[in-house]
Amino acid sequence: MNDENDDISHLDSALVARLHPPMYNIHKYWARKPDNIVAAYIERYSKEGDTVLDPFSGSGVTAIEALRLGRKAIAVDLDPVGNFIALMTALPVDIDSLQEAFDALKDDVKDEILKYFKTICPECGKSATIHSLIYANNKPTKIVYECNNPVCEHKGLKDLTNADRKTISTIEETDVPYWYPDNELIWNSRVNVSRGEKVSDLFSKRNLIALSILYNGINKIEDELNRNMIKFAFSAALPQASKLLVYTPGQGPGWKVRGFWIPANRYEMNVWRFFENKFKKLVSGKKESNKLLSSKYSKDAFKIFNHSATELNSIPELKENSVDYVFTDPPYGDSVPYLELNLIYASWLGFKSDLADEICISDSPLRRDKNNKAYYTHLAKAFREIYRVLKPGKYLTVTFNNTKMEIYNDIFRSAILAGFDSEKIVYQHPAKKSSKAQLAPYGSAFGDYYIRFRKPLEPRDTLKIKQPDEITFERVVIQAVKKIIAERGQPTEYSLIINSYSLIYDLLKKEGFLFSASQSIDDVLNKHMGEEFVLVNNKLWFANPSVVPYIDRVPLKERVEKVVISTLNREIKLGFDDILKEVYKMFPNSLTPETTTINEVLEDYAEKTKDKKWILKQSVSIRMSQHNTMVDYLIKIGERFGYTVIADLEGYRVKELPFDNENPDRVREIDVIWLEGKTPKYEFEVENTTGISEAIDRGSNLDVDDLTRIIVIPEERKPLLNRKLHERKFNEEINKYGWQFMYYKDLDAFFVQMKGHKKPKISELKNSFKTPEDMRRDIQTELKL
Repeated sequence: MNDENDDISHLDSALVARLHPPMYNIHKYWARKPDNIVAAYIERYSKEGDTVLDPFSGSGVTAIEALRLGRKAIAVDLDPVGNFIALMTALPVDIDSLQEAFDALKDDVKDEILKYFKTICPECGKSATIHSLIYANNKPTKIVYECNNPVCEHKGLKDLTNADRKTISTIEETDVPYWYPDNELIWNSRVNVSRGEKVSDLFSKRNLIALSILYNGINKIEDELNRNMIKFAFSAALPQASKLLVYTPGQGPGWKVRGFWIPANRYEMNVWRFFENKFKKLVSGKKESNKLLSSKYSKDAFKIFNHSATELNSIPELKENSVDYVFTDPPYGDSVPYLELNLIYASWLGFKSDLADEICISDSPLRRDKNNKAYYTHLAKAFREIYRVLKPGKYLTVTFNNTKMEIYNDIFRSAILAGFDSEKIVYQHPAKKSSKAQLAPYGSAFGDYYIRFRKPLEPRDTLKIKQPDEITFERVVIQAVKKIIAERGQPTEYSLIINSYSLIYDLLKKEGFLFSASQSIDDVLNKHMGEEFVLVNNKLWFANPSVVPYIDRVPLKERVEKVVISTLNREIKLGFDDILKEVYKMFPNSLTPETTTINEVLEDYAEKTKDKKWILKQSVSIRMSQHNTMVDYLIKIGERFGYTVIADLEGYRVKELPFDNENPDRVREIDVIWLEGKTPKYEFEVENTTGISEAIDRGSNLDVDDLTRIIVIPEERKPLLNRKLHERKFNEEINKYGWQFMYYKDLDAFFVQMKGHKKPKISELKNSFKTPEDMRRDIQTELKL
């Protein structure tokens, strides 16, 4: 049988994730994947007219991107809030009609709401509008206000007055005028919900009154589409209207902690003000979605089903072998209890969430049936359904983000036992590191794995999971972690170590095991700290690097540095994302550097243009052009001293070395070698913008006794050299081979001086050679000055 997918150019390395555009920023949703990454996978693994399915569709990014790309989209999710967000994002709407509906609502309810947000301006004594109250230790202490007096119009921060406290007391005794949700949240300490806590407890009395007025007004809108669109903005504003906004001086309000934690220091925001802001975001997002989707949207092309992924067989459109591509982001155990968290939205919108059929692990005492066993059982059933509906030979992409090994096992095992073949695991950087990853002391897992599965053309025999014993698994994890650190050639962030599933999987697969383990990578590493690994500046490194023979001598940062510089030198001017693409292509998966590393390189070697792109600094470009000049000087000086010269420069390259060497190709790349007869006496590496470690690595292939080794370095590279001289690995290399240093300016001065002497002395050149200790003293002296 011919396989039409044989010629697919697979996505085997990270792509550059972008921040969400306006249509995906209308409403918050948990763990939403970068739309441009999702689109890239849909484009690669399907074609126009194909049917694309997401059986765990969440807020509908997969389905929306499939529709935008001319595919038929089917979104399936048990969460009515996610389905509502997806539908409202995709549906075309008349912006003028929507604005008219909002203006009518504004006339109807704004003044009624704002009367609960009144204070007195301390500047003029007239009426002012409260923008927000600031609570300290659960008590309102300050007010952010704006004066309504057109003569004054003062804005600022003021302390609560007795009149303000009296207003608050009056509001607390006021009945909520219209309907509001008073149902209980799911008792779960992991998401900060106490037993008996209600949805209404998440809001102050003032804001509960305001929300009830606003929601009642929205329900009066006659046009169903406009009514639902404005409910979309209302729902999006609920977190900002709640007690969940932690107050942090110097930072804006935000729902920053997953779950329903009510901080003692918090904001109470003006409901109308934030609702109006959300409506503006709605208009901006809908203008974009109208432009991208309205010509392609139809009920046949975009279908949403409020179903469990275990019940795809109840959807008539999902017959056996009917789907061309599946891209999905399944729930990761207990990472995000979607239906519990989304009760804040579902309760106001009147949705009933099917908690019984949710595939998750919950810590709630009320959901003891949502355990690891049930999670795997339902997940396995869902993957069997996905296998049933996907066409033979077609692809399934599963995204994964969780550091718990057992959750990874469950997802991977479910897909394999359903009948899929696993092909590739790609580590994908996020558009922005999460606050959790930024705050963790050693980092935490961030980004995602994109796992490529394929439904075979012919069904294969049922597999049995061969699980490695604990000793085998520990050995494989240690082997994988060593390989990652060795390939990177530098102490490595803990977050990148625990993101090593793909390598562990590959190593287990080679030994005949499918991915399955009873312990986490963290557990294994903790057992071997001090014995195999140590922490260097909170990064993992080898306890004894000398026993790891395959360490890459050139640290990853210097390899990245070389790629960035050569890319900018070739392209002249590039945006940051274009540079990222080049780096991700060259350094996939466990070698993928953090964007902070790339930023550091750019700060060192490049500068921003007015259009926010990057070009090489003029000093860097000059040094690059001077490299061959310095090499030429060394050639001429060596010849003047009577040495035979070999150099990596036209006219001085040799096909055969005049001496024996195990790595002749690497030796021929050395910038300059001076020979006495056939014996190398001096070697020079002229460093300009490539990493010092690479020069040392290349030069150290010349294994000759009584050899003087010199790195010629520009003066402005002292800060880099200073950093390198503080690295243990770098010091080991330069001391082992006896490397010395020389500045460009000293070589230039000697060459000028040599031209005026009939018999220059080599001792005069040697006076410019500096030991590592000399360089340290030079740099420290400059720093003190």
